[in-house]
Amino acid sequence: MKKFSKVKYFGAVAAALLAVAPIAAPVVSQVASPAIAQAATQIDTDAQNLVNNTFKSTVNTTFGSATAANVAGLNQSVPYNTIADANGATVGGATAYQFISNNDSKWQSGAFANYRVSISLDGNATGATGSELANILTTKPQKSYTATVNVYKANDANTVIATKTITVNVASYLKASFPALTATVGDAVAPLNNVADAAGALKVTNTDNQAVNVYGSDFDATSIGWTFGTNPVGNHAGIGNYISNLSAENQTTNSSRFIKNGTLYQAFKIQNNGTTNSSLAATLTNYASSIRTAMTDSSATIVAKGGVVSDGTNVYVVRAVNVQATENDQAYKPVVKYTSVADSSSQNAVTTTYYDGDTISLANPLNYVAGSTASDGFTYDQGARDIVALAQFSPASGADPAYNKFQAYDNSIKGGGLNVSLGNPARYTVNGNPFTVDGITTALQGLVKNPYISQTVKVPVTITNTRGYVATINIPITIGTNVGTPIATEFTGYTTITKGSKFDPLADVQFKNSSTDNSVIPDSRINVSSNVDITTPGTYTVTYTVTNAAGKSATFTRTVVVTAGDLTESNASGVVYINNASGAKVYSDTATSKETGNTLDNTTAWKYSSVVKDAANKIVAYNLGGKQYVKAADVATSPVKAQAGVFTVHYPANAKWSIAVYNSNLKVQKLIPANSTWITFGTKTLKDGKSYYNLGGNQWVRTDYGFWNAK
Repeated sequence: MKKFSKVKYFGAVAAALLAVAPIAAPVVSQVASPAIAQAATQIDTDAQNLVNNTFKSTVNTTFGSATAANVAGLNQSVPYNTIADANGATVGGATAYQFISNNDSKWQSGAFANYRVSISLDGNATGATGSELANILTTKPQKSYTATVNVYKANDANTVIATKTITVNVASYLKASFPALTATVGDAVAPLNNVADAAGALKVTNTDNQAVNVYGSDFDATSIGWTFGTNPVGNHAGIGNYISNLSAENQTTNSSRFIKNGTLYQAFKIQNNGTTNSSLAATLTNYASSIRTAMTDSSATIVAKGGVVSDGTNVYVVRAVNVQATENDQAYKPVVKYTSVADSSSQNAVTTTYYDGDTISLANPLNYVAGSTASDGFTYDQGARDIVALAQFSPASGADPAYNKFQAYDNSIKGGGLNVSLGNPARYTVNGNPFTVDGITTALQGLVKNPYISQTVKVPVTITNTRGYVATINIPITIGTNVGTPIATEFTGYTTITKGSKFDPLADVQFKNSSTDNSVIPDSRINVSSNVDITTPGTYTVTYTVTNAAGKSATFTRTVVVTAGDLTESNASGVVYINNASGAKVYSDTATSKETGNTLDNTTAWKYSSVVKDAANKIVAYNLGGKQYVKAADVATSPVKAQAGVFTVHYPANAKWSIAVYNSNLKVQKLIPANSTWITFGTKTLKDGKSYYNLGGNQWVRTDYGFWNAK
């Protein structure tokens, strides 16, 4: 049917209507219909006596336990056995059962068995049923209600045969909250066991939003439980993996510290005889009943429900403690000890501990002379052998390294990490390559591109500890040149070309007279000896004999590898850091020839899932996941120093939207508006694999949610 909002009449029809219709009609407002249709009343004496005997006249209660599943009988007509059974026990209508004082078995048998009962509440509960009613009674109950009990015959739902009015007084009940805490790996546990501080953190209020005082004396300081997920009171197995120096009962001691990140749970027992607030235990026991927690629930479930649990005799309050482990904290990263001694006398031995980013001060520096054919000459192979010789992998547990050796240890946490040596060479890498002569040789070929100029190079040794955290310690090598002899100012000591490629030995090389004479030596004074065959894969040598204007000569050697052009990709995992000031381009193929159009910002960190190697087994590219490759030349495997800058909020999907600020666990801390600007203090890849700018402290924003400019 089509609805018309207005109907207009004209002429004689309008006049006729006015003659018989009133000029104005009274306004009629719609009256809400009651939850139960108005019924006739025909009192049945037996039923009325049964109602009077069964239902209370006054109910003092709280509705903290009301749920959609147990409000049957409130504001709806149901069989009596929906509320209580023949033995006087509650059934589905657990909330309505509070209105019963004497469960008469007659309701379950005979003429009364099929009668229906309703208990109708007034006020803000009028007409509400199910989840709506449970929500009202649980979150915003009135201080009192009038409840009307009506009984109907089974075959006549419109006739009330018995009725009773009940006064319902809603008593104040407590609500509690025990906020989570944040700690860091390496922190002492003892401060979190302080009962006075815990009492200050526990918030208890009544339904009038009045605070209830809680004191340290309400807590049993001798009964504090820790767990990482199971029941906080009855099961502490495995907590020793997260907290050090526990007692025999897995209780913490004054020297206990957090040794692993994760979410832990702390439970305090509330005393039944608190000296200041002796009723708190009883009150919280009632609260535990209202939120329906059980001692068999997991810690996470108890905290999610409200953080209070009771076994009927004792009551406990439980809170979460989020132990964080950020990569910027030195305490739990690997550390390196180096024992330095200038001679064989142990009296002069000095052991120094080095931390992430430090450079070892070697007692016998690795100094070389460029181009020398004597023992002091530098080659990639010799440099690698000298670095391997510095490491010690099998000292006694907790012992310092041997003289002029370095050794890595798990972490610097007091009472633990410095006693755990990392003796497995697999935990050591150099620029992503294994800590072997071959692996370090490959690393040096990339770090020392021209081995014939004066330079000091820090060789990064990265160590991974038992928890997966890394630290990079640098080993310095120094290369000098002979005075007065030719030097190579442009030169590459290790070159890779593909089969069939052009190779000009004089391209990209330049020699000068000496370190003090910058005159360029012409090609006529350069004698090249080369066996490079660009048609056959293999390793070749190119030798340059160069004579300067003073008639002094020097020899320079170059390794050229001709590859078949085949690249292999293999599974690997780790983090690379962009170290190209212009950013690193992203490619869709292993040969890094097809650009995707994306460029990754300098200093940002990215997880990789595989590496691409050439025929010489050298890493040439990293796969950042989903066939997204970056060139090895554009990245490093140790963190790049972050540059301060300014970040401007600009969400790609909508420039007017605010964006979230997260902590390192990806919990939202606040929103910051569009176009606002913020100083940044570096970048980091968080556990979702995305890159974030640091806004200071533990505050992070997505790097792709705005623009960044150097400060």
